[in-house]
Amino acid sequence: MKYKYILGILILLFLPNNIMARQILMYPNGSLVKSVNDPKVYYIQNNTKRPIESPKIFSSQFRWQDIVIASPIEVDGISTGIAVTFRDGALISNRGVIYIISDGQRRPIASFDAFIQKGYKLNNVIAVTDKELSVHPQGSILTTEDIHPNGSLLVNPEGKVFIIKNGKRKWIPTPTIFSSKYRWEELIPTTEEYLNNYPEDSNEYYAEGTLISDSIGKVYVMNNSLKQHISSPAVFESYGFRWESIRRATDYELSIIPDSSPLKDIKYQRDRVLISPNGSPAVYVVDKTGVLRYIPSPFIFNKLQYIWDQIIKLPSTIFSQYQIGANKLLQDGSVVSYNGVVYLIANDYKRAIGSPSIFLELGYKWSSIIPLWASEFNQYTTGTVITDVSNDNYNVITLNDGDDIIVNINGRIEYVRLLGVDTPELDSLISTNYCYGVEAYQALKSLIASNRIKLVRDPTKEDRDDYGRLLRYVYLEDGRYIQEYLIKEGYAKEYTHKGAFYQNQANHKALEQEAKDNKKGLWATSCNQN
Repeated sequence: MKYKYILGILILLFLPNNIMARQILMYPNGSLVKSVNDPKVYYIQNNTKRPIESPKIFSSQFRWQDIVIASPIEVDGISTGIAVTFRDGALISNRGVIYIISDGQRRPIASFDAFIQKGYKLNNVIAVTDKELSVHPQGSILTTEDIHPNGSLLVNPEGKVFIIKNGKRKWIPTPTIFSSKYRWEELIPTTEEYLNNYPEDSNEYYAEGTLISDSIGKVYVMNNSLKQHISSPAVFESYGFRWESIRRATDYELSIIPDSSPLKDIKYQRDRVLISPNGSPAVYVVDKTGVLRYIPSPFIFNKLQYIWDQIIKLPSTIFSQYQIGANKLLQDGSVVSYNGVVYLIANDYKRAIGSPSIFLELGYKWSSIIPLWASEFNQYTTGTVITDVSNDNYNVITLNDGDDIIVNINGRIEYVRLLGVDTPELDSLISTNYCYGVEAYQALKSLIASNRIKLVRDPTKEDRDDYGRLLRYVYLEDGRYIQEYLIKEGYAKEYTHKGAFYQNQANHKALEQEAKDNKKGLWATSCNQN
């Protein structure tokens, strides 16, 4: 099943048998992320980004130096969650009313007597705007009869400090952990008897996303209340973490905070992200397979409609981890001219268009032609000449992945889904079925090259899928059946949508079994043997 328009953050991860599987590495919980060209800051929680709507909300619980700078492509690809509120236990005021924040809600404090009885202090009250207030839903009134709500910081007569969370008390074991998250003036003295209103819970440690280190420089990030070792400086820098954000933890703290599995893989950028190595003016873009493509001129950069302030700088240690591919030129589907000849750029080939009438029949406009210099023109591979407009054979413009292509059907641009097959996706955000996706994409790209294709409809199937794509059997002009090749060579599995019969179903199933028996392609890998 395809979910084509969900976007991901990509890496190249080499698995057994040299499979290039692009797994997405998300930011750890608690990370603070902003786009390189936008002041909005987000808090990462459970793979969503929660907007922080004001500097007051931010500074009440975070540090500015901990913000990670990311590409807008990456930030936009993270699902948006609910806005971050003032922390539970914060006191805020608006239009003469004082509230305590609890479970993200604003609870009005019933009276000044209730305020004093709870041990609150006026100098801890933060005046907020209507907008800042509005991110907190209205909660119940806090009265003198109520016990302290979630977020309260309580200290017993012996000086032991607790935070109330989920109706339970969590011990904060050290002053450094406390001061990394809270202010001492927010402490509320209470008795041991009163604390018994709250059942004991596990300890409270450093906040999610906090970077800590030991005495010899071993660095961890707090993730799900566990300390996760960051295995190398390259991994650390690939996440955009800052060395100056690291806090020195005590040996005692490190001994009591449970461990998580290490963070050991480089976080690569996703496709379409613009990258420039530190100390260099060169600009690259990440392509669908995770390879960097150099953009050779400002002219090409602007024609690709890229935005200069979206470029992110990478340390040389991270930049060197990428594979460098061919230069990035114009998008597939562009029409260009050189020495008086007009060409269609399709599937990374330059294909001469045989005549003005063919040019117009294919739906192109003279005003769209982009003149190229020799240095730009010569970087394209020469493909077949488009000598006519056929009602049977069409020009492929580009590929979305191994079973999804874009075709010019005599002037009409159509998305086409290859019927009866399913290739792995190009990244793990779209689907857990992503192993061997790069190979399938590259195989289809090489097979089509600059050839025209024939599209055949199955009379037993609907014309289009739920995404509006044409459902078709696809043949090369020389008669080769593309679906057969993909299944037989192990690049695709047979795919029956919702159990519905299609004409080539039996043939596809037999080809899949043959590929399994011969351990072809994905069937030879450890990730696709079911």
